[in-house]
Amino acid sequence: MAEGGIPPTLRCTPQVICSEETYAKAKRPRIGIDAAFVKEYRSGGKNAMASLHEYCQKLRMSLSFQHESSTDGFGKFAFCAVVEGVRYSPGAAGNKKEAKRLAAVNAMEVLLTSGPIPPQGGAAIHPDSVVAPPQPGPRVPVAVVPPTVPPRPPIAPIEITECDDLARQSEIAMGELDDVIPASLAALMSPVYAVISMKRSVNSSAEVVAIGTGNGPAASHLMVQDTGRAMFDLSAVVVARRSLTRFLHRELKSFYEQKRDSIFELVESRKLLRVRQGISFHMYTNVCPLGDADRYTVQFNTDGPLTQEDKDLMDSGELRPNLSVGGPLTVKIGGNQVIDSSKVTGSLHCMSDSDKILKWNMLGLQGSLLSLVIQPVYLQSVTVGSRYQHGHLARALCCRVDTDITQRLPEDYTLFYTLLGRRTDCTPFGAVPREAGLSVNWSIGDTKVEVCDPETGRSHPSSPFISGTTMASRLCKAANLNRFRQLVVACALAVPGLAQSSTYAELKSLCSDYIAVKRLFESHMADKNYGPWIHKAECVNQFQK
Repeated sequence: MAEGGIPPTLRCTPQVICSEETYAKAKRPRIGIDAAFVKEYRSGGKNAMASLHEYCQKLRMSLSFQHESSTDGFGKFAFCAVVEGVRYSPGAAGNKKEAKRLAAVNAMEVLLTSGPIPPQGGAAIHPDSVVAPPQPGPRVPVAVVPPTVPPRPPIAPIEITECDDLARQSEIAMGELDDVIPASLAALMSPVYAVISMKRSVNSSAEVVAIGTGNGPAASHLMVQDTGRAMFDLSAVVVARRSLTRFLHRELKSFYEQKRDSIFELVESRKLLRVRQGISFHMYTNVCPLGDADRYTVQFNTDGPLTQEDKDLMDSGELRPNLSVGGPLTVKIGGNQVIDSSKVTGSLHCMSDSDKILKWNMLGLQGSLLSLVIQPVYLQSVTVGSRYQHGHLARALCCRVDTDITQRLPEDYTLFYTLLGRRTDCTPFGAVPREAGLSVNWSIGDTKVEVCDPETGRSHPSSPFISGTTMASRLCKAANLNRFRQLVVACALAVPGLAQSSTYAELKSLCSDYIAVKRLFESHMADKNYGPWIHKAECVNQFQK
């Protein structure tokens, strides 16, 4: 194989004739990257993929990976890194992950040797292949020194914020997820994703624990066929939250079996577990959550450079909501449209992502059943990758609920004020696709990803993980009920009323505090004329296993 894993047929053109300005820029030494960064990369302290993301963030440059065709037998997959629209030499390997790693290595070698290359007509321009521009008169068989041009002011390196770090970790995790998705399904996947990361202390690195992709509700005909085995809402943030609950189940089992250091600790006075001090959960989503947060940002140019005001608000945690517009609860309907909940008619609809995050800031991420054994688990922060507008995001995700409601909440519950932020190099996403693509879910500890079809609300026939012949998703209500019952039995938990609860609905009715908070939240929204919270028919919870 050729050096660097690059098949000869995939190498870039050896010579590119370019303009004088491009020639001068292509040969300019790198700027904005210090020696410590280069040393860490060269010594193997940081891998090529992470280093390339950090390099591009420091210099405010866009980065993506483009699939290349590889038909010469050197590798099944080939990818090239695209930095600021310029394609760098591809890497080829037997799997996507290794191909992308080799592509990152190739890009880093050029970037650290000669600096970023300006785009020229969409073609890749490599410093080693750039030749002097043609000059008038006879050609001279020696290199022509380009004319002196005023040097461009150096690009000052920027501070990598916590939001940038969460975004980078999320993108790397999504890249690794792509590697294990069957090629036949890759083109059908939804481009919308949400990643939940966990930090074990304030200064520790974030660890990705749950991933969800998807951009809409499932088909409306599922309700009449459901026995707790169909997923109704396959939006990314909802799938990511459900994936997180599977992680919480694993951690609970570890606590009771004392097999390893769990994230939970016992609160003796409450006989409940809580997340240990210092541990926090953070969500990154590459698009603004659908609903109230998203619908008012379309008119703004929100994907430009990070302003000082935005940075100050992110650093301070101040919400400063825009209360002049918005507020109504909204629902997602077919075709990925969002309308006010007061106007809903017809069959299956799901509350919008903005409204659900707002509700989780009161009820927690753990769901109703786990609230019987643990205290609420709240999101410490939400970072968006595009369409960030602080005022609208603050109102939608936090500030539609009045603070005085906390006096009426049961013990352990609160109105949690999630920190809001955006990545420094916020990239325009455009309109969310109207067609609901395939949905993927994963949580730490899973050996395989699951791919779900929005047409069935169940596992896709080609999904790497399939639970059984019914194709029920591991995130469906029936699976959640089964996991909880197994946890209770395996850990000998005392849950009053569990033995007498035969259906999912009866078991949920035992979660008295959770239900009280949920009713208080919904009545509060109705009292403020934000509209009703849309519920699915009660029959969907009348299953036993």
